[in-house]
Amino acid sequence: VDNSSDVYITGAFQGTADFDPGVSAVNLTSAGLTDILFAKYDSSGRPIWAKQHGGGIKDVAWSIAVDSSGVPYIAGETYPINLNGSDAFLAKIDVDSGDVIWTSKLASSSVSGLAVAIDPSGGVYLGGSAYQMVDAGSGSDIFVARFDPNDGGQVWLTPFGSGSNEYFGGMTVNTSSRLITDGQGSI
Repeated sequence: VDNSSDVYITGAFQGTADFDPGVSAVNLTSAGLTDILFAKYDSSGRPIWAKQHGGGIKDVAWSIAVDSSGVPYIAGETYPINLNGSDAFLAKIDVDSGDVIWTSKLASSSVSGLAVAIDPSGGVYLGGSAYQMVDAGSGSDIFVARFDPNDGGQVWLTPFGSGSNEYFGGMTVNTSSRLITDGQGSI
């Protein structure tokens, strides 16, 4: 929800779906197995825009956050044609049109962008899970990365992991700009 009480949603869909809860239709049709959905509704639930993004196979959005200016950011994962692992992505969306302004990806053997958070100064953070990001025999690791809100450039990335599996739970940024994450594992 932004400062104007507009509501943003994100997720994934397949086939054709109607994203207008009223009598009108706002139909989107997926290009692949699943496509990413992001939509903006006014405070009465009327659609302002609904967009999809995706390629030939599977694309999923897991999280959305809105900055103090009402600009939405989406985190998720996209799969290549052969379904061999996934790449995490972070996307900045135009508040008025719903068009993608920029997209940044983290690629490895299997990376999932599971959460996005924004600090009070506008810094954008992506958190998630990655297969063997820290140690070649470690299984699932977790990461947090900061991105420049202007161009999507990666500012830093910090992976966490041990010899066993770690699982990303979520994250938030408090009013003192401290990043707080949770998850499960033996770090």
